[in-house]
Amino acid sequence: MRIIGLVIIFVLLLMGVMNGGSLGNVIDVPSVLIVVGLTLGFGLQGKIPFGMMMKSFFGGAVQGDDLRLVVLGWQHLRTYVMVSGVLGTFVGMINMFHALDVYDALLPGTATALITTFYATVLSYVVFLPLQHQLEKQLEDV
Repeated sequence: MRIIGLVIIFVLLLMGVMNGGSLGNVIDVPSVLIVVGLTLGFGLQGKIPFGMMMKSFFGGAVQGDDLRLVVLGWQHLRTYVMVSGVLGTFVGMINMFHALDVYDALLPGTATALITTFYATVLSYVVFLPLQHQLEKQLEDV
């Protein structure tokens, strides 16, 4: 069911993007680097168990105390990705405000501000939260 839910979400997001736009409008490498890079950096600082988390992401069994650590890791990663999106928004807004005198330079800053928030929200609520809920349910069943 999780795969069906992800497909529905991504198809609807894609339809929204393609309605009056193009896929290229939501693909921005600097924004991806900001969101993913900062999230990984925060996670490494917070000593998140990435190995066990990747195992759980790809369907591997995680048991006992390791399962609790993985659930906590996904909770922290959700927080980190949202903070990364907000920081990316700030970077985009700073770039935008520095270019107020040049109209053409406003748009890239605005795009960075919005797209980093978009990436962070999609990762947090479409990928990380459902996985976290699934693992929490496993933890309750133990």
